Amino acid sequence: MEQPRTPIIILGAGLSGLRTALTLTRAGKDVLILEARDRIGGRVDTRTLGNLTVEMGAEWIGTKDVLMRELCAEFGIELINHELETRLLYEGTYFPPGEWSPGTGWEKELERLVKEFPSLTPNNVARLQNIDWWHFMAQHHVSVRDMNILDLIRSTDFGEDMRFVPTYDVLYDYAVGGDGDEACTYTIKGGNHRLVDAMLREIGLDRLVLSEVATQVIQDEHGVTVRCASGREYSGQALVSAIPTLAVSTIDWLPALPTPQQDAYAQVGYCRILKSAGSFNEVFWKSEKFEVVTDA
Repeated sequence: MEQPRTPIIILGAGLSGLRTALTLTRAGKDVLILEARDRIGGRVDTRTLGNLTVEMGAEWIGTKDVLMRELCAEFGIELINHELETRLLYEGTYFPPGEWSPGTGWEKELERLVKEFPSLTPNNVARLQNIDWWHFMAQHHVSVRDMNILDLIRSTDFGEDMRFVPTYDVLYDYAVGGDGDEACTYTIKGGNHRLVDAMLREIGLDRLVLSEVATQVIQDEHGVTVRCASGREYSGQALVSAIPTLAVSTIDWLPALPTPQQDAYAQVGYCRILKSAGSFNEVFWKSEKFEVVTDA
């Protein structure tokens, strides 16, 4: 059965979709959010383990994530320090925080590269996009052992073996996002899901429909119609897509999306990080900043 026409349809109830809906709602627009899953949040996936709150999805808010910090402040959501001290256990040898480094030569070279990053020429950008971080380090004479360790550490940030991460992306992360724990310092007290819940409350629970998988989007002179796997249709004057690029590719768009847009979607990669949570009867770690990277 066709639903009443609504001005703006938003696909996806993740952070992007909810932030878009919030902005439009505050501007006096009517919105309708269609979410394929049975929950909101997208990559924000807060769960409970006993009396503990654990983040099985997006976890940190960086010191340079200004928009996220401002959004939390709008809703009076407290951020707590989540800075960690990284320990290393590699090939049976334990390194306390700060006791392992890849060598001063590479550290100085990396410092130079990060400093020069803002002034890269288009040719240099293209060159760095076409070489992966692993081979880039090899070209700069980083030892295989140190590359393996750096791969362990940095692959947790990118969710991918560094042989598949462009050098440009890594340098961008160092230059713009910062390096390591100093860049990923905060999390939301009580769970990151508090932010998406707060946004939805202001938007209105009645402006959300869960478990609706869009299969076709038709745009014509009358507006936009979204057809879903459930057989239901939703119509509006406009549509905002805030879903993962892989999900975009599963929808039949009429008319078809422009070729440059399709090409851009095809080039977006996603992290392959597996997170698991467990609880212990006794606290065996001596610091709340405990973190260990290991090849074990």
